Amino acid sequence: MNKEVLYDIIKNIGAEKYETISLLAEYYKRRGLNVRKAYEVAEKSINLFLAFVNSEVIFSSGENSYCLFDIRTNQAVTFFNKHYFKVQDIKDEICNSITDNEFELLCANVLKKHLGAVNTGVTRKSGDGGFDFFGFIISRNVSGLNDLISVKVFGQSKQYSGNISRPEIDKFIGFAKRTQHSENFTPCVYIFVTTSNFSPEALNEANNQGIICWNGSQIASFVFESATNKKADVADIIKEFL
Repeated sequence: MNKEVLYDIIKNIGAEKYETISLLAEYYKRRGLNVRKAYEVAEKSINLFLAFVNSEVIFSSGENSYCLFDIRTNQAVTFFNKHYFKVQDIKDEICNSITDNEFELLCANVLKKHLGAVNTGVTRKSGDGGFDFFGFIISRNVSGLNDLISVKVFGQSKQYSGNISRPEIDKFIGFAKRTQHSENFTPCVYIFVTTSNFSPEALNEANNQGIICWNGSQIASFVFESATNKKADVADIIKEFL
């Protein structure tokens, strides 16, 4: 199934739910079939479509990003996540309309707003030592008066159009290992953020070494989730993090 075609149809529908058979028929008409044949093929492919929807939901859930489809989707009705396309617009805005320095600041503010980190900030452009943004995640007792655990966060951010490769992850891993020695017993977390994605080799090595990776869809989802006014224009939502 061509996701680009299917997603464009759903975006034009502009509804939160739609008859499944009609959605699939529209898809096959877009693929060149006449109305009668499109409905015939649509009826036969409903179960395959539901399997596709399920895989999309599972994948998005696994990476904590927004999915276009709602888990309630069934043979009769397809349900959509009304926020999906706005999150995609946020992702596009982050990729194309802010500077590298602003992206670093946005990542630092995601730490603050989404994860509740304190003392967040960005490094100077030159001599940053291998990281771009930082903060501390504090765990407090029930009363909130005493700090129980303080975890230091080091973040690397790359505003890329292409995937992050294994050598780039290896450099950050090298920085993390050096930092662990200098920080002695201070608990540290290392996060690599990109506007694009990671190659399978890079992601696998990052996971093996305990490096947290956030891709473009994830960072856009975190920005939207943390926004004070989710109904605001995309540009205004992003300004909140700059």
